[in-house]
Amino acid sequence: MSSLPNHKTIKNSNNKNEALLLSNELVAIADRLKQGLSLHQAGKIAQAIEHYEAILNISLEHIDTLHLLGTALIQSKEFNRAIELLEKVLKLDPDHISAYMHLGIALKNAKRFDDALNIFNRAIELDPNNPLVLYNKANLLMLQGHHKDCVSLYEKCIEIKPDYVDAYINLGVAHRSQNRISESVEVLKTGLSIDPRNTKILVNLGNALLANSEFDQAIKFYNLSISMDKTFYKAFEGRAQALIKLRKLDCALADLKQLRRLIQNEIYLDGLILHLQLKICDWSNLNEGIINLVWSIKYEKKIIDPFSLLSVIDDPKLHKICSELFIDANYLPNNALGEIAKHSKKKKIRIGYYSSDYHNHATAHLISELFELHNKDEFELVGFSFGKNQKSKIRDRITECFDRFIDVNNQSDIEVAQLSRELDIDIAVDLKGFTTDARTGIFAYRAAPVQVSYLGYPGTMGASYIDYLIADETIIPRTLQKNYTEKIIYLPHCYQINDRKRYVSSRIFTKIELGLPENGIIFCCFNNNYKILPQIVDSWTNILKNVEGSILWLYEENEWAPINLAKEFETRGISRNRIVFAPRMVNHEHLARQKCADLFLDTFPYNAHTTASDALWVGLPVLTLIGQSFASRVAASLLNTIGLAELVTTNINEYESVAIDLGNNPKKLYEIKQKLRKKQSDSPLFDSPTFTKNLENAYKQIMNRHWSGFAVENLTINNE
Repeated sequence: MSSLPNHKTIKNSNNKNEALLLSNELVAIADRLKQGLSLHQAGKIAQAIEHYEAILNISLEHIDTLHLLGTALIQSKEFNRAIELLEKVLKLDPDHISAYMHLGIALKNAKRFDDALNIFNRAIELDPNNPLVLYNKANLLMLQGHHKDCVSLYEKCIEIKPDYVDAYINLGVAHRSQNRISESVEVLKTGLSIDPRNTKILVNLGNALLANSEFDQAIKFYNLSISMDKTFYKAFEGRAQALIKLRKLDCALADLKQLRRLIQNEIYLDGLILHLQLKICDWSNLNEGIINLVWSIKYEKKIIDPFSLLSVIDDPKLHKICSELFIDANYLPNNALGEIAKHSKKKKIRIGYYSSDYHNHATAHLISELFELHNKDEFELVGFSFGKNQKSKIRDRITECFDRFIDVNNQSDIEVAQLSRELDIDIAVDLKGFTTDARTGIFAYRAAPVQVSYLGYPGTMGASYIDYLIADETIIPRTLQKNYTEKIIYLPHCYQINDRKRYVSSRIFTKIELGLPENGIIFCCFNNNYKILPQIVDSWTNILKNVEGSILWLYEENEWAPINLAKEFETRGISRNRIVFAPRMVNHEHLARQKCADLFLDTFPYNAHTTASDALWVGLPVLTLIGQSFASRVAASLLNTIGLAELVTTNINEYESVAIDLGNNPKKLYEIKQKLRKKQSDSPLFDSPTFTKNLENAYKQIMNRHWSGFAVENLTINNE
């Protein structure tokens, strides 16, 4: 259908000039349309749009042009205008299948998911076997997390069109999202047999194997893709992730830098590069990088993920913006399961704990006793595990604590959320936040009427669907509440649970076997190397220079960090023999060897967290510098709770001064150690039963508010 006058109209016109004018318009439109389409196909979208708009200045209802302009506007991300034009096409031609399809795509990109689904369904009613429409509906369902539904649609696409390579690719992705790796690999290899040089298939094969921890095999497919197309950035991105898992950090960094050369505006890339450089203590261009981060976040650019930001900037306001941007890009609230029903009051509050860390992991070492101590007469515990089943004593210990322990590693986010609803979970406790292997999407679907962030991530999630964040008065002063999207549950002492059964090896290490001198003060820091910044090394240098014969004992996270750190200290006048590195060791022996140290020097702005409580547990004092952000206040919370507030400093000069004073006064340092030993037995920090009762009190209060229909608010919990 077209509003242009047809040839018969022109021929019968009584006005020859009018007919000539109309004929000229037809020629002009045809010429413009040809040029516009050519530019469009060449990827010159802006120029194509100019030609399409020129045509519409001649004829406002030229259907082909309206449709083409609509598709071009989608490509230029002008979704609302595209929607307007494509809806106009459908008014003129209600059976225009391609317009339906592109309208659905525009609506999807505008995040109008329900409208998009209705449009795709209408198109399928008109043409049930159109593979393009089926494919795009499947893409929408995959975006919403309906992986089972989208799988059947992709399979139907392939049934109708057996050489539909893109359908094979997305079917493989859908299988991978459900952790069905063998199915994903099989489908992608079938697609590869159709198109052996398709780099997208090769990369997705790599991604599937990467998700299954088959890192070497994944790299083979990434390498093959790169050999065919050295400009396909996704291959470098995937290979870098696999290399990071294999601890080949230098090669991974090279791939990320190549990725940046290929694509300048890849979101989060600059942050990933910076974090990887910090892991190996490569501080080249660090100041410029941090300045760039600050300005980019202020202008709401997606430049760094929230977790990586914690170690470089002590600004909770920027942390909040960064988290909100990350949620907006990856985990928007999703109503695909519908509004969650209000729960009625029942005898036991059912709590779901969600984590991938039910194994030999810092979180598991902290939280195990909490699960054991929960009052089973008042609470029912359900554990949701979405990590690999790494068999260990601590996993066995944890699984025995739950009324029900469910391995959901092979389930999609929406499936886990649906299961949570079916199990009538009252409170969903996310123990991961934005840390490795997190599953934030589960909570975006509303797994429970009340959702809580605890322990795993030291900061705000920036998500409207996370109702509460568990903290304490030191972690989040009342004046800083505005930097958190959650309402704060203030526990009476430290927010951090500690396990009194934390096993310390009976092995007695000698300083000689650890590479330490027999005499002199042993300063140490067992934090991950990415937490070490130039400013803290400047302070450590001043401390070492002012405490004669002292040594700094650092954790060796990887093979490059010691080399780079030793160089940094040398440039500051500290010889290499005064810096000793502690290689990886099983946790119970690592705890035992810390007894050879005298004072733990904390990092800033990302403090020691589990590392600090480990040190205090074995009797090693921790000197910290408190800041403004959650991550920079954890060690202070631990020290305040155990009664060692004198080891909490508020500026770098005080930090250095206290360290130097203790280093030069062995008697004073000994008295602090003795004080710590006495406090270990009677401090709230290691009083797990009381902590558990306080936390349970918090759970009761937030559920009472829910049952009573009260709004989510900040809560202060009184000590039991």
